[in-house]
Amino acid sequence: MLKNKNLVLGFMLIMLLAFSTGLMAQAYALDFDGTEEYVAADGVCDYITSTFTIETWFNADDVVGSQMIWAINENAKGENILVLGLSDSNIQVWHWNGSSNTALLTGSSTISAGQWYHVALTISGGTVNVFLNGVSEATASKSVTVNNDDWFSLGQEWDTAPSDFYDGKLDEVRVWNDVRTEAEIRSNMCKTLAGNEDGLVAYYKMTDGSGTSLTDNSTNSNTGTLTNMDDTNWVTSGAALGDAGTYDYSTPISVNLASNFGDDVTVGTITGSPVGVQIYRVDSAPNVTTPPAGLDQLSQSHYFGVFIVGGTSPTYTLTYNYDEHPGISNEDNLKLVSRSNNAAANWTDLNADLNTTDNTLIKTGQTGTEYILGSASDNTLPVTLSSFTVQYLDNTPILCWTTQSETSNAGWNIYRGETNEALSNEEAYLLNLSLGLIPGAGTTSLPTDYSFEDFFPVYAGSTYFYWLESVDYSGECEIYGPISLTIPENEWQNPNSPEIPKPYGLHQNYPNPFNPNTEISFMLQESCIGKLSIYNIKGQKIKTIFSNLSIPRDELLIYNWDGKDESGKEVSTGVYYYKLRTDKRDFVRKMILLK
Repeated sequence: MLKNKNLVLGFMLIMLLAFSTGLMAQAYALDFDGTEEYVAADGVCDYITSTFTIETWFNADDVVGSQMIWAINENAKGENILVLGLSDSNIQVWHWNGSSNTALLTGSSTISAGQWYHVALTISGGTVNVFLNGVSEATASKSVTVNNDDWFSLGQEWDTAPSDFYDGKLDEVRVWNDVRTEAEIRSNMCKTLAGNEDGLVAYYKMTDGSGTSLTDNSTNSNTGTLTNMDDTNWVTSGAALGDAGTYDYSTPISVNLASNFGDDVTVGTITGSPVGVQIYRVDSAPNVTTPPAGLDQLSQSHYFGVFIVGGTSPTYTLTYNYDEHPGISNEDNLKLVSRSNNAAANWTDLNADLNTTDNTLIKTGQTGTEYILGSASDNTLPVTLSSFTVQYLDNTPILCWTTQSETSNAGWNIYRGETNEALSNEEAYLLNLSLGLIPGAGTTSLPTDYSFEDFFPVYAGSTYFYWLESVDYSGECEIYGPISLTIPENEWQNPNSPEIPKPYGLHQNYPNPFNPNTEISFMLQESCIGKLSIYNIKGQKIKTIFSNLSIPRDELLIYNWDGKDESGKEVSTGVYYYKLRTDKRDFVRKMILLK
């Protein structure tokens, strides 16, 4: 991001990683009511034996009596092999010995109702260890063997007449076929995973948000089935989760985390002797974007969260160094805004101390919450960019970007360079020089999608950097990026060679070229929600084929486009793009209409 405080830039969201989709930070959890509600995922046990780790975030509505958070069950007899749950305000692990349940270990910390905790259980070499919020709670000696016909369930013990159901919320369930170390548990507990990590065999991010299936976000497709549950069991999660994080469990004094832009938060002046401090960062707009009274806007690019572990009524001083945050035009109007967690309905102005010399907002006496940069007027919003990605398709880089809103946006320029300093060093070149300014949407509060094909030569193994430049009607400009693309060595092929068919993904339309009808088909590896749209060469959307469609996994879907725009008018000869946008990732391909 080029920084120039003389420009009215506005807050915007810039996704810096290729192949990413910018969305609001909508996080879900499953809410169990304690009466015969559970999730079964029998395929999980195919991937674990006597060495494994299971971890999750939980928030119990009731901590009295016995409750089962998750269980591994012997399929043939309907009996428990291993269960993790709560027993009168403590974490407890039970084992079925053939005739009765035996409590292997009981945690030392008291669990409070209505509070989020992270728990991890590791099994290896006859040792059972349970961690709460990244701290070892208890250890027991017991050898446990899981067979591939056993069952994994959430919310209950698997029995012929189960009684100890879970009453509370679950989020971010992970199953590993190895023992996660204490450092690994701490490093990953406050951030989501990619899903392809070594050893990860089942991963329930709770991203579904509705329905009676629980998607496995690992590579193994161990879909869970919700029983006696419906859409009302999907709720907004308040777990302390982000896209990146850092931590300190060694008598923490000061902990710092920066964003990809360069602004950062510091947790310092810590009192109450907490065991650990976690800071996480969410790289998207929050799920609640309404600012508190007296403020006009919140940052749409990112925000931070703090999770304090242990201690006696711990407090800290939060210092937000806003230098390098995109979109600041008037520092005097900046505010530090907070909420308790992602499930909170409102943000609150903290009335933090603003220092425009040090570029900081400081608030003392904090106890663990989420923080976002806010503004009271004069930080206008010309463009709110919610995604900016590049993909390499058919030997050509395809750039896609989406705005959530635009104000007086005349259009776009696209620059490419071979280093991430190329634009500031005046070594980047304008890709749309011959086409002219790519038209913007002017003023709109609706999302707008764009795409652009980089026809300039690229070379295998080389990395290229791209920037977007928005230009408003008065001539003011703003730069977004860079994002990067490395041309793969193993996918480089002669442009005239036939394409190798791939069963998954967005397929090449047929026929191509076409007149006037063509078929667009695709098959995806996981269920998702999607939208299919047609764009002209200027990146303007001309037709929506479908929107908000529930796409099943492993099913070939075929749609016809008749060469007409949204109004029913036939479009002219030329190059067009079709884009499949899902809540998992985006796909783009090119087609040619010849009349």
